[in-house]
Amino acid sequence: MSKPFRVAIAGFGWFGRIHYEAWLRVPGVEVVAICDTQFSTSIENVKSPQDDFHASAYQSPTAVPHTVRRFSDVQAMLTTLSLDMLDVVVPEQVHFEVARLGLEHGLNVLVEKPVTLNSQDLRRLIEIASEKKKNLYCDHILRFDSRYFSVKESIERGGCPPRYMSLQRHFQSSAADVYGRSHPFYAAMIHDLDVAIWLAGKLPKRVVANTQNLLGGAYPDSCAAILSWADGAQAVLQNAWYLPASCPFGFSFEATVMTAADTFVIRNPHDIEVWSESRYSSPEMFFWPASRFGRSGAIVEALTHFASCARNDRPSDRVPLPEVCGLYKVIDALSMSAKENAWVDITL
Repeated sequence: MSKPFRVAIAGFGWFGRIHYEAWLRVPGVEVVAICDTQFSTSIENVKSPQDDFHASAYQSPTAVPHTVRRFSDVQAMLTTLSLDMLDVVVPEQVHFEVARLGLEHGLNVLVEKPVTLNSQDLRRLIEIASEKKKNLYCDHILRFDSRYFSVKESIERGGCPPRYMSLQRHFQSSAADVYGRSHPFYAAMIHDLDVAIWLAGKLPKRVVANTQNLLGGAYPDSCAAILSWADGAQAVLQNAWYLPASCPFGFSFEATVMTAADTFVIRNPHDIEVWSESRYSSPEMFFWPASRFGRSGAIVEALTHFASCARNDRPSDRVPLPEVCGLYKVIDALSMSAKENAWVDITL
């Protein structure tokens, strides 16, 4: 048998635990260590603001055996262990520093979106990866969601590119405390920006954006953007944080993609409804659903893909770094547009 592919996870809040459970479903992978600054004597001490917000997606925690090493310092973990990949699931403000450490220690590094919070840091990570002859991977999970991937394949098979796309992603106001740690262009709208560019197959020619701050937080709580392509195609994207607490998932999204041949509509449906005395809920069934068999869905598809790429020492063809760089170019232009209240051209 080939030796296990050794993975360490940096960040063990809500999504770090989802990642751990997803890695358990990836053949040939062994999670050998986890790192979190909150670790003291027990792994159960780690708490995340996302725990309550995503309660329906995280039901029965999987016990982490004592054979999995615990660290509270990333540098110590990387110096102590022999690893094949570092999985970065820390808050996005420290993505750059943790990913940099992993690359400089000669590891393949997988980073949850956003890889960094600015294009300069992204370029620096790519430079380090090239110097170390290692791969940097970015987990844009919608590219692994069967619904979005099906639309992508249908567009490519039919040869009819999108003419018009409408993508919206809205959250409860309380989610601003969870996902308001960075600008929505990076924290929330980045999902739909990536999808729009991915489905179009190229960068837009110009963009315009408007943002508002009605909740008084550090970042905007509503964003609207238009991407315009040279062939006349357009994408309209919306992101607001004003949904009521009764919204089952805590968020609502919808994507409509119109081509010359077909129109595709993707929604977050309530496939399973749970009615109790105290509340209504609907477990998420596409991104990271849980059952007694473990995690499944897009997150397992994504981690399986990135582990395969790293094992074979190749970049990802599902989320190529040049496309991630193009996405950041668009975000830079949107930021400029929102500031200057004007259309901004994308320099190709």
